[in-house]
Amino acid sequence: MNEKLKHPWIITTLTVCAFVSAFFLDYLQNAVGATHMLFGALYAVIIVAIAMVIFSIFSRLEVKQEYTKQVDILKGFIEANGLGQIINEHQLQGIEKSAESIWVFTLDMSNDLGASVKNKQTNVIFEAVKSNLKEGKRYTYFVPDTPKVHGAIEEYHDKHTFEKHQVSFCVVPFDEFHFISELVIYDAESTKETQAFEWFPSDNLNYYFKLDDDHRRNIVGVSKRLLRKYNMPVIESEIV
Repeated sequence: MNEKLKHPWIITTLTVCAFVSAFFLDYLQNAVGATHMLFGALYAVIIVAIAMVIFSIFSRLEVKQEYTKQVDILKGFIEANGLGQIINEHQLQGIEKSAESIWVFTLDMSNDLGASVKNKQTNVIFEAVKSNLKEGKRYTYFVPDTPKVHGAIEEYHDKHTFEKHQVSFCVVPFDEFHFISELVIYDAESTKETQAFEWFPSDNLNYYFKLDDDHRRNIVGVSKRLLRKYNMPVIESEIV
């Protein structure tokens, strides 16, 4: 850039412009006087300032319109691809706290036992469970019959306090348990709207997606079948 400014043609042009400007200003001073030139300069500055403000306002409006347009495009993309059904654990915590009854299909009960490195989870859901149990809300867990799960149930009793018949564990034979990630059903036992969410089966993600009505009805049907098969839910926090 500095080399271009040192080009002979550039230097010559700037010199000519300087001489022309000097002669023009001298002509104006002789024609209208120094006082009128000062007022003219002030008037020009005011006009330029007003123009800059107006330009700034219109520029902001254009930016806002463009931003709104991009947001609308993003919303359309999310809705078209079903991404609006994906939520994080903080959103799930809010849904869980507002539910009256919770049914959980889980391989290891990790979400309900506290923080773990798995799926980068935190204590958000654990705290929601703890709060719900204090308020007397019901939990029913569908778990596979494995040594790890039996240990998890024992740990659950150590970490949570609840009333008789408030928590039930439906332990399903391992070869009949066909869930690879945690799935939660809210308010299947109440008159409130039933919702179901499944945890992404990935160690790199900590998100949940909402099941549509058909899959939700199907999983509620599977749940009720298992409850009938294993005479649930009437047993207080016991292994069936």
